[in-house]
Amino acid sequence: MSGTPELLPIPSNVLLLRFQKSRFSTSELRELARALEEGVSQGMRVAILSGSGDVFCLGGDLGNYPEKSSREIREFGNALIDLHLTITRVPIPVIAAVNGPALGGGLSLVEACDLAVAGESARFGVPEIVGGLAPMISLVGVHRLARRKLAMELSFFGNEISAEEALRRGMVNRVVKDSEVLPVAVDWARRLAQSSPTAVGLCKQLYAQLDLGHYRHQLDLALDHLVQLLGSEDGREAYRAREEGRPPAWPSGVKRFPAWT
Repeated sequence: MSGTPELLPIPSNVLLLRFQKSRFSTSELRELARALEEGVSQGMRVAILSGSGDVFCLGGDLGNYPEKSSREIREFGNALIDLHLTITRVPIPVIAAVNGPALGGGLSLVEACDLAVAGESARFGVPEIVGGLAPMISLVGVHRLARRKLAMELSFFGNEISAEEALRRGMVNRVVKDSEVLPVAVDWARRLAQSSPTAVGLCKQLYAQLDLGHYRHQLDLALDHLVQLLGSEDGREAYRAREEGRPPAWPSGVKRFPAWT
């Protein structure tokens, strides 16, 4: 899952994790979380997450989810939640080097990171509705990044926004030429690695603790909704329609869901 691009020197105390796939399975999500934890144990001072090629991350991959049990769906969801929490809890800065589309769970990973630099061609969104589903865990990231009207527009229509609009809305820190995404992230990492690790770590810890309990509750709530959605008749029809290359015929009508507390 990691690798170093040629001709770009990476400081020895900076961990670069480059995704070799655009979507992650349960085991791959856990592998990424372990890599971050191991990097801290090995003395890394900063971590950079980046995609390979022209894609940052498109989220998770549950495969044929109608054949998955609720336990398997929860295992996947918990692996995704654990990755988000690991990013927020490790005592080193984590930088998202967004080299391409960050969609669905990829957008929520950008939100979980402490800093984000994006290329001019990067796009951001939660397109699950286009495939007949809806963002659940990724909606937590959207909720934390955007005001309600934009969050609902992205979620209901599957729209994507440009890197420049993401910058205007405070979703990323900087937009640069595509070729400069990783160099800028490495420069930030080099500068951060020169700061007091105690000061940086305590700063990150305090910010996380200000709402970490609430964040975990949001993610757990999202997982409950994901299990309900994928196990529903509409969820199964969305998968069948996609596999058969036809428009979905929704078997259920409008319904009221149990009230939350």
